[in-house]
Amino acid sequence: METNLHSESERSTQQQRGDGHRHDPASDETNDQHEALLRSLVRQMKINQVDIGNQNEALIEAIEKSELRLRKYTVMYDLAPTAYLTLASSGHIIEMNKAGASLLNANSDSLPGQPFEHYLDLNSRDEYTRFTRALITGEPTVPCQVNLRLERDCIKNVLLTGYFNEIEKTWLLNLLDISERFKYEQLLQQTLSFTESILNSIHNGILVVDNKGKVMKTNENFARMWQIPGEILESADDQMLLKFVMSQLEDPQEFMQKVASLYNTPFTESFDLIRFKDKRVFERISKPVFDNAQPVGRVWSFLDVTTKVNHEAEISQKNEALQRINAEKDKFFSIIAHDLKSPFNVFLGVTELISEDARDLSREQISKLTASLHGSAQKLYHLLENLLEWSQMQRGKIPFEPKKLSLEPFLSDCLSTSIEMADKKNIEVTISVPPDAKVVADELMLASVLRNLTTNAVKFTPVGGHISIVAESIEDQKIRIMVRDSGIGMDKQLINGLFRLDENTNRVGTEGEPSTGLGLMLCKGFVEKHHGKIWVESETNKGSSFYLTLSDQKHCTT
Repeated sequence: METNLHSESERSTQQQRGDGHRHDPASDETNDQHEALLRSLVRQMKINQVDIGNQNEALIEAIEKSELRLRKYTVMYDLAPTAYLTLASSGHIIEMNKAGASLLNANSDSLPGQPFEHYLDLNSRDEYTRFTRALITGEPTVPCQVNLRLERDCIKNVLLTGYFNEIEKTWLLNLLDISERFKYEQLLQQTLSFTESILNSIHNGILVVDNKGKVMKTNENFARMWQIPGEILESADDQMLLKFVMSQLEDPQEFMQKVASLYNTPFTESFDLIRFKDKRVFERISKPVFDNAQPVGRVWSFLDVTTKVNHEAEISQKNEALQRINAEKDKFFSIIAHDLKSPFNVFLGVTELISEDARDLSREQISKLTASLHGSAQKLYHLLENLLEWSQMQRGKIPFEPKKLSLEPFLSDCLSTSIEMADKKNIEVTISVPPDAKVVADELMLASVLRNLTTNAVKFTPVGGHISIVAESIEDQKIRIMVRDSGIGMDKQLINGLFRLDENTNRVGTEGEPSTGLGLMLCKGFVEKHHGKIWVESETNKGSSFYLTLSDQKHCTT
């Protein structure tokens, strides 16, 4: 090409010279410039031609790479285990990879042009619409869970993610089949719900904590038993919960020491009782929770055993009382046997004497013997009468009928026999009772108490002594009755043995009158039946004062 141009230039120059047959220097200079320009253009064109060739080769190479990349991504798209779906703006399927076709149980060639909503369960379409609109507007989205309804009512749970191509106006959606996961999630939810129901049906209060003491789970009975307000539970503030729990306990420090000890020995199980300020008692069981054989927390079980503990304490007290009573009865029967033995010895001796020497006995001797028999019989009768009364009291066989009594006439009536006994020993008896004094008491029981106390006073007061019976109102709307004598009195040892079955306090009176001490046991039982008290104050040779308290008329409930 360059040769041709050069030849053409020479011919043009020769023609110009031949035509004019004259030589123009300026023209020669112009021609040279043209020639140089042409040569420069030729070089540039050659360079451009090379560049175009290079660019063409690069373009071809780029196209080949793009085609290769496209084929690669097409293969990746088509063979991806996750379902991909491209939708037109109308919602119709443009293309779908093999996993997507498999997910829809369809042939990939038959899917293009199909509306994707056709495969959506009716209950999922509104959620799907909101999701695709959010993709168009660019709003932040979260994966959308929908249900696909396929042939034969096959339901698949699918998680959708994707983006909207503004240029092509298409959606690229990723469909993740979570049917198995959804099934296990439902199973897990059912298990959790079942576990929750079990926890809430358990009578025990349940608390589950991790290794750091953070509360992980409680049941309804835990909140009910510990009386925890709803706002504390809802706050999830473990420190506030602990503070509320601690405020109820008798010994919160011991409670925390036990908890700390168990956290320091995570494999340990424990059982103990915790006591509340309001006298409730909980049984506390703690066991570690394991994961892969390692302790990851601890479960606490609480059971309200207040009634059980109280019953056990009551049973224990009753057992102790029964053991004590049995021991007292054993000794008491020994004492009674001794008291019975004495009059029976008299009976045996007198009757033996009469049976052997009756013909030789004078009237006076027989009279003395029969008097002795009569005295022994009276002693036996009195003893047996007290025994029978005491036995009936112990078995609750004596009717208890409290009523309002005017004290002054009642004392005068029930003490007439005791006053006659006092007259025989020339003992002065004075009764001091307010005219309007009244008590609430069982008439027969109170009469028995006052007769026993007054009779004892007569027995242990020497001839010419003095007995005073005084009744007066005291605090708490009660009446106090005192029987005081100027008799021989008692030492501390004898006083401590009064009102007890296992102590032998019988002794004879100043004139040899018999006494078993059983009468005072009856007095104690009858007074306590009235929720009253009985006690004694005495010193040797300085007389004795017996006191008892009863409710006045204002406490009458019958």
